[in-house]
Amino acid sequence: GEAAGCREGDRVVATSATIGEAMWPKTTLAGVESAVRSRLRLAKWNANATPAVALRLERSFEDSDAAMRLVRAAPSVAERWDVELSKPLGLTLRKTEAGVVVSSVRKGGSAHDDGRVRRGDRVTMVSTPWAGRRLVPCEKVEDVVKAASSRETVVLRLERVVAVGAFSDDGASRPPTRRDDDDDDGPAAVKAAAERRVALDVGRAILAYRELVARGVPATATASLLLERCCALCRSYARVAKTVPDDRAGAALALASLDALLDDALTGIPVSAKLATNALAAYVAVGRPDRAATYYERRRGSLAVNCQLATAAVTAYRRLGRTDKAFDVIASQPDDSLVATAPDARLCNALLTASARAPRTFADAGRTERLFDAMRRPGGVRDFVFGLRAAKSDIVFFSEEAAAQGEDEAVLADAVSYNVMIDYYARLRRPELAEDAVSAMRAAGHAPGRIAYTALVKAYAEARLPDQARRAFDDLAAYLSAEARDQIAKLDPAELDPAERDRREAVLARSGVPDIAAWNTLVRAYGLVARWREARAVLDRLSAARVQPNLLTYTNLATAAMRAGQHRVALETLAELDTAYRVAPTEAARRRLRPNVFAFTIEILARAKLADLAGAVDALKRMRDLRVPPNARTFAALLEACLAADQPRAGQALAAEMTAVKGLQEDVVTKTLLLKCHLLAGDAARATALLADMEAAPDRKQRPNLVTYNAALAGFADLGRHADALDALTAA
Repeated sequence: GEAAGCREGDRVVATSATIGEAMWPKTTLAGVESAVRSRLRLAKWNANATPAVALRLERSFEDSDAAMRLVRAAPSVAERWDVELSKPLGLTLRKTEAGVVVSSVRKGGSAHDDGRVRRGDRVTMVSTPWAGRRLVPCEKVEDVVKAASSRETVVLRLERVVAVGAFSDDGASRPPTRRDDDDDDGPAAVKAAAERRVALDVGRAILAYRELVARGVPATATASLLLERCCALCRSYARVAKTVPDDRAGAALALASLDALLDDALTGIPVSAKLATNALAAYVAVGRPDRAATYYERRRGSLAVNCQLATAAVTAYRRLGRTDKAFDVIASQPDDSLVATAPDARLCNALLTASARAPRTFADAGRTERLFDAMRRPGGVRDFVFGLRAAKSDIVFFSEEAAAQGEDEAVLADAVSYNVMIDYYARLRRPELAEDAVSAMRAAGHAPGRIAYTALVKAYAEARLPDQARRAFDDLAAYLSAEARDQIAKLDPAELDPAERDRREAVLARSGVPDIAAWNTLVRAYGLVARWREARAVLDRLSAARVQPNLLTYTNLATAAMRAGQHRVALETLAELDTAYRVAPTEAARRRLRPNVFAFTIEILARAKLADLAGAVDALKRMRDLRVPPNARTFAALLEACLAADQPRAGQALAAEMTAVKGLQEDVVTKTLLLKCHLLAGDAARATALLADMEAAPDRKQRPNLVTYNAALAGFADLGRHADALDALTAA
């Protein structure tokens, strides 16, 4: 069997007949065994018979991307379906090299009235002349004639080759093209380009499917290929965001392509769980987990949710910060679903990540530890899910009998689970618990790797323990270096030419140093305690290790300098960032260094500390040139610069600009600084109105605090508005 190409998992759908070369369908193991025995037994009795059995196999290519690419690229598929026809059939059949083929369909016959038979269809099987509905291979026209002559009705299995158009995974990855009459910046143009892309990719297949369904043909094979192509398109369209130089334009283009495919092109076509999984993952990849959640909510009632789809849904809700909805994905499944009875490790890790990264306000902070503990014992996850579903709580009591039943079940905690927990304890600023998790990881047989050590560095950094963070970083560096040396030692000089060996050694050597995320974490560790010189020394080590710094490296360094009161050092660091961004050799490098709102806000705040209003305004101008939208902290820093430069009216002018920024949420800090500007400008009326608005704000984050009232008290007193000052004192 192995020599003939059979492999584990193949499904036998037909075997050779006892006599001759015909293939007979098989649906049971007993049927296959009987056919093999009778064929081989005949070969013993007949010297002229071939002692071999032909098997028709079906094989899933889900685990082979190369094979699935070939399947998706097929320009046609074979549809098969059964029709039951009464006499007169109204068919003209002829024998060809392809088999028995319909050459014409005559009016007045049952085939014409049925509507599912047309010229060119191949008859592959026909019902037997005797009683019953069993189908046998149709090898000649006489087989149909014999079946029809002995019965009032005859069942035919037809096959039709359906053209579904060409398809290429590579072509689908290209950004949609635009016509000359498109408005380059308009959403309508983006939508039109996306629709043309979808029509080019799967338009022919969709038309073929709709034509078949309109005639009553099941279209199973066409739908299967169409959905498989759409799965690939979801992944390809998500990659479009990375192929367009402008990040926002790329995201808009990818989103429009996904919407055109999933909401428009596939309207009325049943969606598979696999396509839904790819759709959710694609929406999350382009930064729209809200669309993913909406798609899941709309589709889940018509789908059998499996572990893969549940994992994608949990990930989407986690990105939205909706941990309650993430757990509800599990709790809402039917009793007999695999998600409820046998969740896999990936789904459990997704749920664990959602819980570990939940906001501090999440109702049950201990749920993360309970889920992790459940994943570490046999049958624990099943019990956890049972409690979650039955009592809407994961806290359940287990009997000894239930524990014994779970002993044979797998432990689902893997290296990913431990990495999540180490990061979880880092977020809680509990490095001692992170160390315990690393020890437990080793005890469970999982070697801590790059992610675990980096999370440990983070744990000490967030706990304001930079020296311990440095030791954890050195452990990471030693581990990676040893791994790289081991891999280099395994290279066989006999199998590689010198150039290829040198190339591989260089790649492995680069993998033997911590990545930029670990370096940035160490910089942050020193920055949080204002040890800016040591943070700066990390940048020098980073350069010596030939690791390229990114935006976060420079903003962490600038923040360290600001915490230490070294405002000019912060500005020098940001100037280095600007230079590195401008001279970056590739577009990818420029994206890694492109200043964001945080970088510009640090610069404006540093200039505010130096009373450099002109420099702050220049930073705002450069911010606009790069199309970086300001946030409330940016305007707060600008207002502080106006106050430091004794230019309160400039701050008042900024207030109008703040109002015009779409989506900007002013907080109490921004409004308090604006209140100071009004008071220093002598505009008591505007100051009074602003304070009243703050006191009436429905959002507590915008209501006055003690700093606000102190500013109002001092300002109104300086203006001689003693009654207003007294009101501020009373409110404070």
